[in-house]
Amino acid sequence: MWGRFILDLARTFARRWRPQGFLLIIAEAIFTVTDPPIKAVRRVVPPLRIGGAALDFSWSIVMLAVIILSSIAVRFVV
Repeated sequence: MWGRFILDLARTFARRWRPQGFLLIIAEAIFTVTDPPIKAVRRVVPPLRIGGAALDFSWSIVMLAVIILSSIAVRFVV
C-alpha cells in the first residue's frame, strides 16, 4: 500500500513521469495487487467532489482495513 501511495504521489507531481525498466516491473506488481481492493472501495465510496477537485478516500479506507486486519492476525498468531 505504501508503494502505491508513493507511485500515485509521483504521478501527481510529475504528470509526464512513467516508470521504466525494473521500476516498471515493480510498479506493475504493486498496481496489480492494490487495484482490486481500491476499485471495490471506490464503487461503494465514490470520490468526494469539492468544486473542480475530488478527494478520493479509497486508499485511506483500504489502508485502514489492512492495518486492522494485520493487528487482528498478529493477535491470533501470538
